[in-house]
Amino acid sequence: MDRLAGLGVVTEREETFDDSHIIEVSPTFVYEAEDSIVPSPFRLGALWTSTAPDHALLVLQYRSSTSSTIHSGEDLYTSFERLDVNIDDDIRRFDATRTSLSDSGVNSVSRSIDTESRASVIVPLDYLETMVSAEDVRIRIISSSGYADSLFHIERSAAGSRAAKSAISEFLSRVNDRRKTI
Repeated sequence: MDRLAGLGVVTEREETFDDSHIIEVSPTFVYEAEDSIVPSPFRLGALWTSTAPDHALLVLQYRSSTSSTIHSGEDLYTSFERLDVNIDDDIRRFDATRTSLSDSGVNSVSRSIDTESRASVIVPLDYLETMVSAEDVRIRIISSSGYADSLFHIERSAAGSRAAKSAISEFLSRVNDRRKTI
């Protein structure tokens, strides 16, 4: 079901400009607790390119809609500042790139505007491998809206939805296969 919604989908493509190979996984949910059914408001994805084979971008995403924010008081957009990663009490901080903001325009059916805020952080590929293989990984996404803590080590939500770790694990498998050929 998540893949039909475009969540956690791994894709590959060749760039004609520089003949590089790009692998990415679309942002998908992270969860605040092992028994969570409702995800964090933030999503996590990744991107790798053969031109920088030892690093990956972790993509931070926040999506909202005017129909939900008017009643809930949530922000339409957010500006990402940093991603903190805690692996077995060893904390590393990664500064976010400049946040890009976009919207869908007016949806004539719901009479709302869907919005998206997106940024990324650069992480060494071996560190991302450690994140996927470790048993206790906590992340804190810090933005202009405050921060949200999530458990990255969750592979599926309590409702069975695929979480970011599962999608990024598949992404890393494809990246490692591709790295063997360069």
